[in-house]
This record gives sequence, structure tokens and C-alpha cells, in this order.
Amino acid sequence: MIRKTQHRGVYRKESEMNTPQQSKDINEIIRAIDMFSGEMKRKMIANYHKGYRGWKCNTKRFTRQNAEFSLHAKAGDVFFGGEYWQAVDVANFAMMVWRKTSKEAK
Repeated sequence: MIRKTQHRGVYRKESEMNTPQQSKDINEIIRAIDMFSGEMKRKMIANYHKGYRGWKCNTKRFTRQNAEFSLHAKAGDVFFGGEYWQAVDVANFAMMVWRKTSKEAK
């Protein structure tokens, strides 16, 4: 009999259970994602209240090439000397690209 257990929404076979170190690492990953997504939400809501509505961008202006160029440029700026908080801008932009192009997001 294969028994399945659930860890934060992820089902695994008993034979695939994590070692204590793997569980610690996974919890650190989940915590980092939770903290970072909270920063993303705060920034998006703050910008919304400032009048920015770009996350519902016009499809005619939103081309794949423009999105990829902008995303890579923003990520490069952050990686090569940008401020840590700019990473939230990159992540929010990536979320907008995902929302516009993903079937799961619709």
C-alpha cells in the first residue's frame, strides 16, 4: 500500500518523504516565498493607490518582445548593482507577464 502525506499542499509518496535537512530547506524556501510575495502585494497595492493600473495592460501595446526585453533589462539592473527592493519590481513585472500569457491565470 502506498500511503500519501501532504506537506503544505504537496502530496508525496511515503518512499519520497524528505530527510530532516530537506524538510528544513523546504520550509526555508516556503518562508522566503511567503515573505517575498507579501512584498509584491504591498508594492502592487501601493502603486494601485498611486494610480498605476499597468497590471491590466492593453494587449495591443503588450508584445512578447517588449515584455521579454523589459523583464531582462529590469532583472539585469537589479543583479548588477540595483537595490534589493527593485527585485520586487522585477517579480511583479514577471507576474504581469505570466498573468497575460498563462492559461492557468485566466
